[in-house]
Amino acid sequence: MTCEEFQDLAGALALGALDQAERAAAEEHLLEREHRGCPEALARATNTVAALAGALPRVAPGEGVWRAIEARIGLGPRMTALEEGGSAEAPSRARRAPPRRATRALAWGAAAAAAVALLALWGRERTARERSEAELAAVERGAQAEARERAALLAEVRTLREGAGRERDLVALLDAPDSQLVPLGPVAGHTGRASAVVNVRAQRAVVVSTALAPEAGKDYQLWVIHGTGAPEPAGFLRFSHGAVAVGEIDPKLLAAPPGALAVSLEPAGGRDTPTDVVLLGKLPG
Repeated sequence: MTCEEFQDLAGALALGALDQAERAAAEEHLLEREHRGCPEALARATNTVAALAGALPRVAPGEGVWRAIEARIGLGPRMTALEEGGSAEAPSRARRAPPRRATRALAWGAAAAAAVALLALWGRERTARERSEAELAAVERGAQAEARERAALLAEVRTLREGAGRERDLVALLDAPDSQLVPLGPVAGHTGRASAVVNVRAQRAVVVSTALAPEAGKDYQLWVIHGTGAPEPAGFLRFSHGAVAVGEIDPKLLAAPPGALAVSLEPAGGRDTPTDVVLLGKLPG
């Protein structure tokens, strides 16, 4: 039994509603050394059941309830005889003062039903809370990854040898409200990486990389992909003093938001269709 399975059964265990096999498995699980909140979950469930039982108000059952109980335990004929010819005081007392065991059983029965409902609601709320926490953690991880990518791109931009004007231009594009930072990762069989700053509203996109090495007689060509269409040639990456490769996407290809950007290694001058794609990056939907 896993910790998650135990915690789903904690409420039923506290109520004594598990069958013999489930209870044995739950008790065996509690004997394990490492848990992720199992004893605490059982303690909460036990406290909830006890609190509900103690909070129930005393309610006198109707006369029909006790007649049914009398019939069930074999007192029906005797009570009928008393009512017909015996003392009237005895049956009246029997009806007005129900047995303590029966009162306690009814109270615990109602408490158990209320506890089951409350524990079911608690379980649903716990599941929803855990799902929300997982989604928030995923968002935070995404934000942290983007922050790291942004810092890496800024470091690359600052190594440019083409003057402070180009550096300021790229930083301004990166800081624009509508800009997206798109990482380009290696396609199978290749290495390297790049980052693209894409601003569809301004119809500008710049690709920067310090992880690609120039190759004699070849060019790194840029590509834009819209939906399921064929890649469209969008420009080239050019190296600055052999350190940083920078290329600007053809603005005409940004009239509509692209689905992905790619970099291929082609013979000098490029090709109309890519022959050796080395990097690929998808834009957020």
